[in-house]
Amino acid sequence: MDKREEAKRLSEELLEDIELRRIDDYAIILKSLRMARLLSDTESIDWLQYELSGYPKNDKGIFHDAFQIACRHGRKYIKKETEHIFVELASELSSKIEVNKMAINNFSTAGYSISGELAVLTTNNFLHNINTATNNLKNGIATYERNLSILRGQYYSYALKTNIELSFSDKVSEIFALYKQEVDSKILNLPENTIKKFKVIQDNINTENSEKLSQVLTTCRRLLKEFSDNLFEKYFPKYNKEKFTTKSGKEILVDGDHYLNRLSAVIEKIEDKSTRKTLIGSNVIHTIDWIENLSDMQCKGTHEVVTKDEALRCILHTYLCLGDVLKADSISSES
Repeated sequence: MDKREEAKRLSEELLEDIELRRIDDYAIILKSLRMARLLSDTESIDWLQYELSGYPKNDKGIFHDAFQIACRHGRKYIKKETEHIFVELASELSSKIEVNKMAINNFSTAGYSISGELAVLTTNNFLHNINTATNNLKNGIATYERNLSILRGQYYSYALKTNIELSFSDKVSEIFALYKQEVDSKILNLPENTIKKFKVIQDNINTENSEKLSQVLTTCRRLLKEFSDNLFEKYFPKYNKEKFTTKSGKEILVDGDHYLNRLSAVIEKIEDKSTRKTLIGSNVIHTIDWIENLSDMQCKGTHEVVTKDEALRCILHTYLCLGDVLKADSISSES
């Protein structure tokens, strides 16, 4: 079981633990801390460590970073227009609630007796003091219970959010796997020269060398250009005009290096021909335009280094563009 699977299992256990009150708050925090560590969730690790052992402070008060984390996790309250936090741990709040309840039960007038001229006044003062003390304890209990509920709500929210994120991620992976299976079968039918470009991309991506990463970008661009040219030839055989008139009446250049315009014409043709609506047009063109702009900046020297992140995004977007157009082309061919 990998770390994400273990974290997902823990999140499901935690939700049940909290809902069914199977374990105490200390155990809940420990379990949450393990889940955060498995996910390398550094901010939550800091937060949960503070919840476990207390918020660090000096003679000037709670450290600034710890104070901000506490505020983000429900501990903040406003007093005299100033932000404060309550610092009791969940276990301390539980203990204070129990102590105050025991103190209330210990208050009693049993056996109380007094006589004399001041008996009534003394009794009234005695009862007033008992009522005041009892009310103070009840108010304390209400405050502690409210703060404890806030903390428990934060722990539950973290477990729920993590569970949803991991479950959704698993579903996305499942969906993408199905998408990839369908797209890969269509990529295999592309011309051999086009498929070879995938090998170039594969050979250059596992590196931090900026020149090889730049080559990835260039190859993605060439791959899309070649792909567009092949599709344009398929949908517009022997087309010898410089311009193409779109449905909106706009004329676009489709000769020479205007492969993006050629792909636009192809997508328009596919969408017109297909009996099933597709939504690929604007997304594909936007993505390729992004790749083109990135390539232009690289060529002009205004963006001297292609980062690994940019190269990876370029590969992913290229793959999705190819996949979407290939799927739409398949649908159109079936119509």
